Amino acid sequence: MELIRTTMILPPVPAAPKTGSHRKTATAGAGHGKFHRPRGLEHPYQLKTVLDLIPELPEAYSAERKYFEELLFVILQKYKDKISGRHVWTFSFQSESLQYFQLAERVVGRTKRPGSRDDVKALAQLAQDNYFHGIYYYMLSVYIREVSEHPNSLFLEFCNASQFLARLDWDGSLLEQPSVRRLPSRGQLLYFAIRDENVLKQFNSHHGYARRFKEALGGFPIASARHEAEAVAEAAGRKGRARFKLSLLRGAEPETARAG
Repeated sequence: MELIRTTMILPPVPAAPKTGSHRKTATAGAGHGKFHRPRGLEHPYQLKTVLDLIPELPEAYSAERKYFEELLFVILQKYKDKISGRHVWTFSFQSESLQYFQLAERVVGRTKRPGSRDDVKALAQLAQDNYFHGIYYYMLSVYIREVSEHPNSLFLEFCNASQFLARLDWDGSLLEQPSVRRLPSRGQLLYFAIRDENVLKQFNSHHGYARRFKEALGGFPIASARHEAEAVAEAAGRKGRARFKLSLLRGAEPETARAG
């Protein structure tokens, strides 16, 4: 039997460089390669998982929560300095949040005008995007303990935006009642209220604001009565925070399951 031998045609092997040659080999530069990832923090939204986790940590993990808070403070401060260095003005998370809240309010006003269903849905999506950014920039301003140039707190706008997102249906219409599943708990809101210096100032000096604060807080569920009490008790040790009493949490039964 005749054997048929097959051969593979291989590419020629490049000659080795001569000794003493000054020829340099090419290396992949920054940005090249399929699995290249940018270095550093490009945007705080990359930390969204941590941003959402911290307010939900119970008091038993206060040490871990404080570690995350201090780490976030350093990271966000460096990000703020980097953005401010690119412009002649100082970057402010609260200013960005205020602009997004104002844009969302204007869009919501346009949705109440008569028009086609498609236009209403597009406007509702635009309002949803602006409210989303307004909420997270406000959260970032609280995490970084930013001293705002605005005399009024954005906390009530934060509550209003959360209520709107929980009421928004898929077709752009607003439900009569917000979905409890999509609402933050009262304890999560208190986490930001306690750390917002403007909230403390207005709550202690303006009775009208204190009344609106309680009304806004009452529209959110109590996920855990113990967790809520710990959040308020934590505030009592600082100046001006003693006015946040447990009465803010009374009048509603604890939710056994945040679904609705």
